[in-house]
Amino acid sequence: DPISGVSRPGNPNFLLIDGYGRLWEELSRPIADVIHLRTPVAAIDWSTDGVVVYAGGQEFKARIAVVTLPVGVLQSGTVEFRPRLPERKMAAIEGMRSGGLIKVIAEFRHPWWEDVLGRVGYFRSAPSSAFHGFFAPFWDRGGPPALSTIMGSPHVKEATGDSGRIRSLFLGVLGEMFPRVDLESELVSLDVADWASDPWSMGAQSSAPVGCSQMRADLAAPTSPLFWAGEAVHTRGHAACVHGAMETGRRAAFEALHTLRPMLADDPEARLDWWKYTPRMG
Repeated sequence: DPISGVSRPGNPNFLLIDGYGRLWEELSRPIADVIHLRTPVAAIDWSTDGVVVYAGGQEFKARIAVVTLPVGVLQSGTVEFRPRLPERKMAAIEGMRSGGLIKVIAEFRHPWWEDVLGRVGYFRSAPSSAFHGFFAPFWDRGGPPALSTIMGSPHVKEATGDSGRIRSLFLGVLGEMFPRVDLESELVSLDVADWASDPWSMGAQSSAPVGCSQMRADLAAPTSPLFWAGEAVHTRGHAACVHGAMETGRRAAFEALHTLRPMLADDPEARLDWWKYTPRMG
């Protein structure tokens, strides 16, 4: 739902064979010429007069801004908010947790695991393993022989920032499971998403401590002229998910539009058919 941010029952799942970069390209196409890449934000001045963002040695002025910084970055203080954000907002930022996850995706020359397991989309390893299970994303559709897996706590703390160790652990676990396979000769490529050591994320998806789910709503609450989006601020069950992040972005966009031009159903000059997007009971 475009304004409430609720996923409707029955929505299908999709595998983006070209990767999320393809999704980004399509969503950003209409505004690609005004997107500033490689321009890290250092500070944000905000007041009733608007917003000034200091980034990459430049100043960007606007009436409103949508903040989508990950929880880990917000907690780090890398971006300074002037004045300081409200205490309830700060309590939510400081109280949330940024999960430690590492994802590994490997392409092989052949689907050698099928010789033992048959055509399966998932198989498990030992519970004590650094990687508890392996997904074969193209097992039922066209695509290269590939396996993906995720490393969680406590192993992440020992491996984050060391891509060589992550690679060794990945091949080591598979080697124990399939001792007759020459994994090095089968391996085509191996990519690691080490979010914990990534300075632009400083952690993977967010989590709220037990009994503190209200923190998501506090983090999502508008502090005009600042509006908030990202998976951490989804309040209806889809936090930590890509579609949850996208829904909050749409919600923040509607909040911003409503601030710039109040929602009046009978306004002939309205940029959007607001009535069409107004949630109704029943």
